[in-house]
Amino acid sequence: LDGANSVAVSPDGENVYATGGQSNTLVGFSRNQSNGELTFVEKYSDNTDADGLGGANFVAVSPDGEHVYATGEVDNAVVVFSRDQNNGELSFVENYFNRTDVQGLGDANCVAVSPDGQSVYTTGKFRSAIVVFSRNQNDGKLSFVENFFDNLDGVNGIGGASSVTVSPDGLSVYATGFDDDALAVFSRDQDTGELSFVEAQFDNSGGVNGLNGANFVAVSSDGKNVYATGKFDLALVVFSRETTSRGMYVDGFKCILGNSEEETPLLEYAQNNDIKYLALYDLDHIFGDDEREGQLDSFIVQAKSNYGILEVGAIGDSEEFFDDVIAFNNDRRYSSQFDVLSLEYDYWDDADKTFGEFLTLLDYMNAKSDLIVETFIGELNTSSQAQNLSRRVDRLLLS
Repeated sequence: LDGANSVAVSPDGENVYATGGQSNTLVGFSRNQSNGELTFVEKYSDNTDADGLGGANFVAVSPDGEHVYATGEVDNAVVVFSRDQNNGELSFVENYFNRTDVQGLGDANCVAVSPDGQSVYTTGKFRSAIVVFSRNQNDGKLSFVENFFDNLDGVNGIGGASSVTVSPDGLSVYATGFDDDALAVFSRDQDTGELSFVEAQFDNSGGVNGLNGANFVAVSSDGKNVYATGKFDLALVVFSRETTSRGMYVDGFKCILGNSEEETPLLEYAQNNDIKYLALYDLDHIFGDDEREGQLDSFIVQAKSNYGILEVGAIGDSEEFFDDVIAFNNDRRYSSQFDVLSLEYDYWDDADKTFGEFLTLLDYMNAKSDLIVETFIGELNTSSQAQNLSRRVDRLLLS
């Protein structure tokens, strides 16, 4: 790990991989999921185990955990490994070198895999470039798609390109330009992985400050914010992110869960119609039943891993229900979690329900967890009601 540069954790939490830039190595560890302690597994050295790791810089693991990608800054390369999910060991698959295979990998420094696993993006500092690859999800191999260079074809903000990341919804790609003191924004075609330049945010321009020596970028898991570091400004810059996505309410979910003839068409419909959020009814018939909760865990994992679902919400109307959702999320037996607590409490259409009780439930939901809180309402009678709601919910759905 001489000259340690970057670290990545496998999606299953079983392994950790780190690069050593001066030792020209990629090192693998197994991880104890109880206490986080690491145990050395093996190292992969340039010119011995895999050519292309000279100046090993950045490492990323694919969302399915099947492959690992590393850049070699000195070798101007990106290297592909397959990963044994039983023990975390890696096997060399292939490599791509600047000029020999593709233009834009000079001083290759960062690599990112899209959440859907279909695309891989790398940055090359020397040519101020972003290189786009499509990814074969069976063997991990890459195919060149396109590249972008600073100040060419209307693209700017990636001078000295230093990092790249993909938003959780797969719709945007962000890259930092170290020499440009900038953050560049691209839209992403989810079918092809191709990018279109949108804009660049520059240091000391348009109210932005702190991007001098912009060197890393990350997007929050809920997709609401983008964070970038400015090395010379000693700064972390926070941006809000404009997002639009489609969601679907699923009624009668208790009759769908566990039936592949119902689950698969539902998920295929969501995928084919670019639906990213599923809100589920009738979960109170599932919580407390170990077998049904296991089916629910499998459904959420499948929806997010294979069908592009980014958020799953639980719809309920009582403190007890939301306690059950939070208990499910905290249960170590399950690898999935809900993202949204959704309240449907028809105070406007039920004489036994009041707006005050409605607000009390929202306060309870916020106090019990940090999940997204949303609610559906049929009407707002006063501006005071609107103000009370705006302080308590992240999303408000109106009929």
